[in-house]
Amino acid sequence: MKGKELRLIVVVVLAVLVLTGWSVPNLQAQNTIQIGLLTEFTLPFLAEFSKNQQKAFDMALEEVNAAGGVMGKKLELVTEEVGGGLDQVTAGAEKLISRKQVPLMISTQFSTFTLALQKITEAYKVPLLVPISGSDKITEQNLKYTFRISARTGIAYAGMMVEFLKRYAKPKKVAIFYEQGGYGSDFGRKAKLLVEQAGWEIVMFEGYNPRAIDFKPLLTKAKSIQPDAIMVANFFLDAVLMIRQAKEINLNTLWIGSPGFGFPQFLSKDGAGKDAEYIFSIQQWNPNVPWPGAKEFAEKFRKRYNIDPDWNISQPYYAIHFVADVLKRAGSLDREKIRAALVATDIKESMYGPIKFDEQGQNLHPVLVAQVQNTQYVIVYPTDLARGKPNLTIPPWDKR
Repeated sequence: MKGKELRLIVVVVLAVLVLTGWSVPNLQAQNTIQIGLLTEFTLPFLAEFSKNQQKAFDMALEEVNAAGGVMGKKLELVTEEVGGGLDQVTAGAEKLISRKQVPLMISTQFSTFTLALQKITEAYKVPLLVPISGSDKITEQNLKYTFRISARTGIAYAGMMVEFLKRYAKPKKVAIFYEQGGYGSDFGRKAKLLVEQAGWEIVMFEGYNPRAIDFKPLLTKAKSIQPDAIMVANFFLDAVLMIRQAKEINLNTLWIGSPGFGFPQFLSKDGAGKDAEYIFSIQQWNPNVPWPGAKEFAEKFRKRYNIDPDWNISQPYYAIHFVADVLKRAGSLDREKIRAALVATDIKESMYGPIKFDEQGQNLHPVLVAQVQNTQYVIVYPTDLARGKPNLTIPPWDKR
């Protein structure tokens, strides 16, 4: 075969590979370890959180690579945007897994998308790390390749609320509000069960649209019943509106909820501001939690971005450092060896707390109760992590 004909064949083969989606290996790829990540910048109610989480990913990547990377290579995130819906989740995941051949995937924060992604990673036998998504269902399916470092928000949040109320507030009548998405519905079911087991009367059990702007009908009904406590699964905007409108109609009671009540923005003038005082929230991480490196990370992030980090920022930051640790322990990019390293994880302490997975791939992550005191989140429970004491003397709105 003549040289000219051979070159022509090579060109045709390469053209076919490119057109069918295959990429030609390059020197940069050989010097990096690529980890797959699905992003949600175009999902309206999560866009701002996604931007801050990307900052956390970037900071952690810089730190890992500055320290020598992993197995002599730089760690890199390769991303696919999936905010347009479940079809994009499928296409994005398959592109990263089949074409990029990533050894490990990191999930989105939106539980609905993560639940869809799990089906793909399980089918391809690719380890999936879940740093943020909270739906209990994620680690209730006996899957082999899913590992979540964050808490199950249904059972963990509802369980901690009931445990805290039982110890300190001892209510007789409880109202349960929950946003009607995957997270909120999980929470509502678990909260109802646990409150019934505690022997308290459930005077309201109400799901709501988190994109609503008028909560006064719901709150007016609560005011007429006067619950001793309101447990709520919320997001940010609905949390702000609910508290503002509770003040307007003079609904005064103990509020405990998450995650909306626990975001630093909730304390700002664009949030509930001074009306956030006395409210309790469940948090997965706090800058003042006595875990090694937590305070230092918060200071670094605040200095660099002028943003106070919460757990939605600490989780992706820690996830990158954790991935680096897992890959080093695996000593390979083989997916089965990476899965084995994840299963064997037993980290006694980190800036995100201890890390150890149960048989469902769920990290047994402790959650915190924080109360707004003097415009700051103060950890008040559990007692071994508390930095202050809860204040159950909640004055009327006109006395605050």
